[in-house]
Amino acid sequence: MKKRLLALALCLVLMTSLLPMIAYGDNPDLGVYITGTGFEMSDGSGYALKDNQLTVYLHGNTHWYFTGVSQGLYKDKDAATPMTNELVDGETYFFKYMIACPGDPEAIAEVNGYLQTNGYFLTIPGYTTSCIYKSELNKSELNNDATTFYIVFEVTKIHEHNWQLTPTDSSLTFTCGNPGCTIGTVGVAITAHSVTLPDSPFNAQVEYVGDFKEAFSGVEISDIRYDYEDSEGVWHQGIDPIPANAKAGRYQAGVCVSGFSGNGGVAARAFSTDDGFNAGGESVFLWVQYTAVDPAVTAQTGDNRPIELMMASVLVFSALAAAAFVLDGKRKYRQ
Repeated sequence: MKKRLLALALCLVLMTSLLPMIAYGDNPDLGVYITGTGFEMSDGSGYALKDNQLTVYLHGNTHWYFTGVSQGLYKDKDAATPMTNELVDGETYFFKYMIACPGDPEAIAEVNGYLQTNGYFLTIPGYTTSCIYKSELNKSELNNDATTFYIVFEVTKIHEHNWQLTPTDSSLTFTCGNPGCTIGTVGVAITAHSVTLPDSPFNAQVEYVGDFKEAFSGVEISDIRYDYEDSEGVWHQGIDPIPANAKAGRYQAGVCVSGFSGNGGVAARAFSTDDGFNAGGESVFLWVQYTAVDPAVTAQTGDNRPIELMMASVLVFSALAAAAFVLDGKRKYRQ
């Protein structure tokens, strides 16, 4: 008896799995996808979707007999007031789109009946989109034999930055040249300051100007690399920033900045240098040089001569000056 009940249960599960997914109202094989390359003014009366393409999926198959018609861009979600002015970055508009099916009214009824607003997708470069309304079925205004319905999308124009770069050896400063940009000036820099030992010469920091991380979210910044120039003028690259390596001399701290996007990437690459620090890709290497002095060995003038030698030099010059003064006095006395 138990085996029969188990067999019946398995049959029930199998029959349930064979039911069409559309019966549950959440069919992954059903979707409407609309694409375009932007909006263009149509005879001065309003905007239409440029390069309009419609793709409808029914039960995993693409149905090409559906027709999509751009109805225009509007100021209000009721699609009553056409948008005729220039589109502004950051502003939200409402796009009305009609879908018709002259060949198979049952198919369009199926699409309209089972898809909710989240089953319609509009993709336009430079815009964020979201379907907010779907009408009921009606007769086509273009063809009485066709059945149609329309949907309304909320579209927001994304601000496209036009970055102007001001570079230095140690910093990158970007300013958007487009009017109305609210992000302002952003930048990244590496800073470090000279020290007197035993203060650490490994004090470099990466600093940001404004919302740099927001403007360039994909940027990657390497760990700080320290190079050291010894008394013989030889540079030692990539030294460990530990107290044992702190010596008097000249230092260079640098970071590799990569991953700029859009117009910022074009500007940054024009300034990029490739010294092998970031293998496998273009990058901008920012660097700053500074010094570390030892008070027990060097004078505060910035050179490396022992202080005893400098004091001896002062005494010698003083003696010469005194001798010159005496000789000049004797010459005047003879005259």
